[in-house]
Amino acid sequence: MSWGSDLPLYALQARLLELFRADRAEEIGFWAWLAGDYGLRVVDWAAGAGEIACGLAAQGFRVTGVERRPEWLALAEERAEALPSEVRPRWVEGEVTTTRLRDRFDFALLTDDAFGRLPDAEARRQALRTIFLHLRPGGGMALVLTPPPLLPVDEGLRPVPRLRPLPDGVQVERFRRYRYEEDIRRLFVEEVLEVREGGHTRRVRWRYEVQLFTPDAIFRLLRIVGFTAIGLFGGWDRRPWRPGSPAWIVRAERPL
Repeated sequence: MSWGSDLPLYALQARLLELFRADRAEEIGFWAWLAGDYGLRVVDWAAGAGEIACGLAAQGFRVTGVERRPEWLALAEERAEALPSEVRPRWVEGEVTTTRLRDRFDFALLTDDAFGRLPDAEARRQALRTIFLHLRPGGGMALVLTPPPLLPVDEGLRPVPRLRPLPDGVQVERFRRYRYEEDIRRLFVEEVLEVREGGHTRRVRWRYEVQLFTPDAIFRLLRIVGFTAIGLFGGWDRRPWRPGSPAWIVRAERPL
């Protein structure tokens, strides 16, 4: 397979961005612990390349993974081939704002700030409504959000450390720039991926925005939809959230 010249942008991202992500074993353990309070039927509403969905399936959960990008979904299906066929996740091409499934689940998760990347307030409301409707009464859910910066951010492109081994014959570098506008609580992100293979170099650039929230703001959105028992974690070690925590994990429940 050629990495540097032939793959479309989303396929390139699907194959290479995981090189810059830490091992997710601790995160998967956290999800297994949290979902286990509710039951075995789990839906991952932004499954990406399927690492969390497959990790939970390997621990006995019956997982449905929803992903809107077919390039990422193909990678998730490839990853699932390492599991016995009877425990593999069920994959659905779709997105949290519009997809309707027949099933009701014990637990739902929306990770990697997929919620904050939704385009507007209406899309976020629709996403929460979708999650709510697909939970059984008493079921649980969790969002992973980006914590607001403690200080204003406006910096140039900076290298992102690579945390996993490279594919044979490929050199990959990733750069990222953050710009935070505090008055609208919006983070503007620019990313560059540089791939060198066989004497050829490809440089791709993309931008996206992330809506950030205060605890009060996200709690209010959840309550409007009908969620209760809302709480916060600050890391995969189950610590309570406080300003400066390395993660921001919001949990809530659909009432009985």
